[in-house]
Amino acid sequence: MEIKLCSLIALLGFLTIANAQTVFDITKCGATPNSDITAILTKTWTDACASPTGATIVIPAGTYKCGVVEFKGPCKGPITFQVDGTLQAPTSPDGDSWITFCSFENLAVTGTGTFDGMGSAIYGKQKSKAVVTSNGVQILDTKIGTGDDCISVGDGMEQLTVERVTCGPGHGISIGSLGQYAGEMPVKGIFVRNCTLVNTQNGVRIKSWPDQEANDVSDIHFEDIVLDNVDNPIIVDQMYCPSNLCKSKGASKVTISNVSFKNIRGTCKLPEAITMTCSSAHPCTNVEMCDIDIKCTTGPAKAVCTNVKPVITGIMNPPGC
Repeated sequence: MEIKLCSLIALLGFLTIANAQTVFDITKCGATPNSDITAILTKTWTDACASPTGATIVIPAGTYKCGVVEFKGPCKGPITFQVDGTLQAPTSPDGDSWITFCSFENLAVTGTGTFDGMGSAIYGKQKSKAVVTSNGVQILDTKIGTGDDCISVGDGMEQLTVERVTCGPGHGISIGSLGQYAGEMPVKGIFVRNCTLVNTQNGVRIKSWPDQEANDVSDIHFEDIVLDNVDNPIIVDQMYCPSNLCKSKGASKVTISNVSFKNIRGTCKLPEAITMTCSSAHPCTNVEMCDIDIKCTTGPAKAVCTNVKPVITGIMNPPGC
């Protein structure tokens, strides 16, 4: 009954804007602050996804409890998921992820609100989350603090734009890890611009597993990045092996090409400001570094590069590679 009522209210309460895109305000479906909106949000998403002219889902001011949800595409039109309130995760999540968006073209997640993962209450209970198998996603004007990657880009991601994101604490903004599983899809067209990383373990990173599965990573661009006390600002790690889980330590089968790092500046805590460890079987190709200015707060910074010969223009501090 509640779902049917929500559908009826939503049909009566939709607001059509000038470009014919429909706005779905979850409070028009019966959602109220401090209540569990999982079912309402799931139904609202289904209706929005079916809109041929595209839709905006609005979560207004207030705190709303939300269980594990998976928003699946493809949708009939572009979708904007606008969070102006706070979405609060369960303290005992059921599954490996909380909120999942998958198989989309033209998805924007935006707003002035917060995704509250409930901090230490769920640390150690979930695996890392990723943006995967999607096309045309935008992550804009967002502050992210977490115990893992702020943004993790998995296989099958194409044309992702990340702009004006502040990350910290966390493990930075990462492409991968890739090459762990058979059948992974290529990653291409990733643009990370005008972002700030504060007290993070890593800055911007590409990572792949050694000697497991093949994949392709191309057209990856990091530009106008500000670093504030970051451990490892720029990393390409093709020997990524967390907790010694690798089957072997042979060369990675993932190819990395057409990557640029431009106007990246700020401070780091560890001496190796730039570490690029590419595959000996598939060296990184067409890598550009332009106007890099990173100072280490604990001593001279350095750059260490293996199996890659980047094209360097403008300022290069630390020197090397």
